[in-house]
Amino acid sequence: MEPALRDGDWLLLVPARSARPGQLVVVRDPADRDRLLVKRVLRASPDGVEVESDARHRDHLAPRGTIQAADVVGRPVFRYAPLRRAGPVR
Repeated sequence: MEPALRDGDWLLLVPARSARPGQLVVVRDPADRDRLLVKRVLRASPDGVEVESDARHRDHLAPRGTIQAADVVGRPVFRYAPLRRAGPVR
């Protein structure tokens, strides 16, 4: 099975007003605030979002952790580059 997202994909994001379990979200890397990461939501609360990586074997961060709600940038909805892989993110 081919991964839904790859390094170098360009994504259109929408604000994540409320994260739900199973959704993909884009979050700020706690170690490097300029870097963005795509994670899957496990649990959400008003204080934070527990997330995990779909690529746990290659993720330099802990495979699972809690991110402050303010560090959730948005939800990816469309990949627009590379053009041969453009389309909705599911």
